[in-house]
Amino acid sequence: NTTEIWKDLSGKGRDGTLKNTTAILAWNENGMKFDGEDDFVLIAQMDYANPTLEVVMSQDELDSEIASIIGNVESGGYEIAKGRTSFMTFNAFIVEENAYISISEGPLQVNKKCSISATYNGKRITNRVNSEYKYVEENRTMGFPANNTHMVLGANPTGTTINTGDYRQAFKGSIYSARVYSRALTDEEQAVNYLADIER
Repeated sequence: NTTEIWKDLSGKGRDGTLKNTTAILAWNENGMKFDGEDDFVLIAQMDYANPTLEVVMSQDELDSEIASIIGNVESGGYEIAKGRTSFMTFNAFIVEENAYISISEGPLQVNKKCSISATYNGKRITNRVNSEYKYVEENRTMGFPANNTHMVLGANPTGTTINTGDYRQAFKGSIYSARVYSRALTDEEQAVNYLADIER
């Protein structure tokens, strides 16, 4: 809890940097505490056509606000977010529709760690919350985000910062780990990661 770097353990050097907070305020019980106002972690550009996002998190309270957990959404891209009813949602921008499509699974409990995975393989969206899976067939192209938008933890990004207007969608809770893959993981691979999350 003395560093303001979210370390990339893959060896690829894509460390994240804490923004609008300090290490003393942010790090809590082996995770980062987000205040629901303006805290976020800025990572790198990760514009993938068939991505997988995974996160272990817990929310502080039940509310009706949308909150972005991890993503690069800005007129394109993809994210894992908390929906208005505390369901976890995977949003992906589909070029042919010129709009976001969503798939949700849940609901979540307060102050309870949850392992979430979402992936798109060009034909199917998969959303996993703990051991529960949901699928949607979408044989279409995912669009990339505008403004060279970076991957961000804890808020809705714009370029290399966050949206400061009505769409900041700041998350209030804790994020313990996050994984970003440049390919779509299989159900079996997601299950292996889920079991690893439980072991931790």
